[in-house]
Amino acid sequence: MATTFRMKSQVWIYQEEDFGVAVGTELQKQLHDRVLSYPRDAASIDGMLRSLNRSDIFIFISPRPRDAACRVINAGCCKIGCTFLPVIVDTESLIVGPLVQVPGTPCWECWNTRERANYHFADQRAALRNYYDQESCKSPIGYMPYLVGVAAGKLAGVLNNSRLFKEQLGRSWAINLWTREISQAAFVGRHACPHCGVHDLDGTIGLLFRYCR
Repeated sequence: MATTFRMKSQVWIYQEEDFGVAVGTELQKQLHDRVLSYPRDAASIDGMLRSLNRSDIFIFISPRPRDAACRVINAGCCKIGCTFLPVIVDTESLIVGPLVQVPGTPCWECWNTRERANYHFADQRAALRNYYDQESCKSPIGYMPYLVGVAAGKLAGVLNNSRLFKEQLGRSWAINLWTREISQAAFVGRHACPHCGVHDLDGTIGLLFRYCR
C-alpha cells in the first residue's frame, strides 16, 4: 500500500536556477497556507534527504534534465518511503513527474529506464544528459513566464487535491513548449528493481506465467 495522502504533508523543494526559484515562488502563492520548506542548512540534496520523514513530499525543480540528482533523490526517498516529484524542462517539453511513492508505484529509475529504452536517439540522449549533469553546465538565460505558471499550477493541483494526487501516482504529465499539446503516461516498474521492487511478482512475466497455467 502507498503512503496515505495527507493534505498537510511537509513539502520540501529543491530548486535550480532562475526557473526553479520562479516556480517555487509561484507555487507558494497558489498553495496559500501550505508550508513549503527551503531549508537554509541544506546546501546539498543529501542535506535535505537527511531531514525528510515518511509523510513528506520532495519536489525537485530544474530547467534541464538532471539524472544524477534525480538518481540520488530517488534512492533516498525510496529508502525513507516518502514521495518524490520531479519537475524538469527536457528539450521541447515541461515534464511534471513521475509521481513516485514507494511502496505502491514504480520508482524514478524504472521510469527513466523505460524512457531511455523507447527513445529514438538513445546515445545522443545519454551524452546530453551527461553534459547536463556537469556542475559547470548552466541553462540558457531566461525562461518562458507562461511555463512557470503552468508548472506551479499543475503542482498546486496535485498537492491540493487528494483525488488528483492519487490519479497522478506512478504517472508523468508533459506539455509541449511549442504546440501546447498535453500528454500523460503511466509506466511499469522494472523486475528486480533495487529501489522499489514492487513489481517483481506482478510484472509482465509474472502475469504471463499466470495466464499460461
